[in-house]
Amino acid sequence: MGSDGLFECQEAQLHIPVTDHLIAVPAAPKLFPLSSCWSSQMSDAPVAVGCLAKDFLPESINFSWSYQNQSAVSATDLKIFPTLMSGSTYTATSQVTLPANDVFEGQDSYLVCKTRHTKGNKEVRVPLPEHKTGSGCTCCTCPACEVGGPSVLLFPPNPKDTLTLSRIPKITCKVIDEKLNNGTFQVVSALPVAHQDWLNGVVYTCRVDNKELPFPEKKTISHPKGDKKKPEVYVFAPHIEELKHKDTVSLTCLVNNFFPREVVVEWRCNNQDCEENYSTTPTIKENDTFFVYSKLTVRKSKWQENNSYTCTVLHEALPNQHTERTVSASPELIPDENCAETKDGELDGLWTTISIFITLFLLSVCYSATVTLFKVKWIFSSVMELKQPMIPDYRNMMGQGA
Repeated sequence: MGSDGLFECQEAQLHIPVTDHLIAVPAAPKLFPLSSCWSSQMSDAPVAVGCLAKDFLPESINFSWSYQNQSAVSATDLKIFPTLMSGSTYTATSQVTLPANDVFEGQDSYLVCKTRHTKGNKEVRVPLPEHKTGSGCTCCTCPACEVGGPSVLLFPPNPKDTLTLSRIPKITCKVIDEKLNNGTFQVVSALPVAHQDWLNGVVYTCRVDNKELPFPEKKTISHPKGDKKKPEVYVFAPHIEELKHKDTVSLTCLVNNFFPREVVVEWRCNNQDCEENYSTTPTIKENDTFFVYSKLTVRKSKWQENNSYTCTVLHEALPNQHTERTVSASPELIPDENCAETKDGELDGLWTTISIFITLFLLSVCYSATVTLFKVKWIFSSVMELKQPMIPDYRNMMGQGA
């Protein structure tokens, strides 16, 4: 292993090292406070505190110190140690030594360590120890220091690479610094693997050796285990309302109820790669299986030209790891705008006819009711007139008798 570290990937059974050098990138320093222990038995001893700057590049760095009230610490009380190279970056230390009386009788509870560097200026508070009587050692508590060293990330192969024999699947191991924005290095290494080895669950390990790590860091990865389930694929034509009102239409492919989650969904137009845009949702889990939607957007004119559109699905549980569904516009599915307008006109005419019929019907009913009413009244009047002569006139009869 060189001074800048070793990067290595390996298979569980086979040892296939892939070595690369860390890339040094200019970076600002990380600052850490350093405080010493002090006890009353050390009354004549000065108090020393320090400041550690690490992981910076380039080498040049300047230290300065100030009290809590922002007044500068005398240069005679400062000591700056030589800069040291650590891996591909540098480390430096500065120390302030003050008389004990100045520390414990003064008003300051901390000093401020400042650094000037081409990649950014930094500062950190360095606590001063408290004066306590007794034989025990009095130490200040430093803030939690950041754990240095790189982070290791391991990524599986691209699903399309593992499901296409003509492509080479690769496992990617990435080593990055904890603060990449101010970072010092990044390493990426890809390990080619056999299709069946990956699909059969072979375990792969990425190991990183670096001086900043207390021991080599290892990450392992393998294909997820479980009962395979082939997807159900459905393709849907554009909705009738979309065809009537939009210049572009949407074709939808539902890939449902599959396991494991790795799947590839693509579209072909007339058995060629589609020029139109399509998008696929991330894989969504539902119970113990997964599903995705893919939407292809095409111009309505192209759809109505009876072009064929094919949704192609790659998944390891499928026969030959491949299936597809095709959809095209059928004449009976294409709404004719002129025909639609004619039908609308016919409906309007039908409603007019129905309205006239209802009106005439109501008028006829009213007329019949009126005629019937008059007839009944006339008959009643006639009957009453016939009955009047049949009533005897008793007054005339009584007059004649007298």
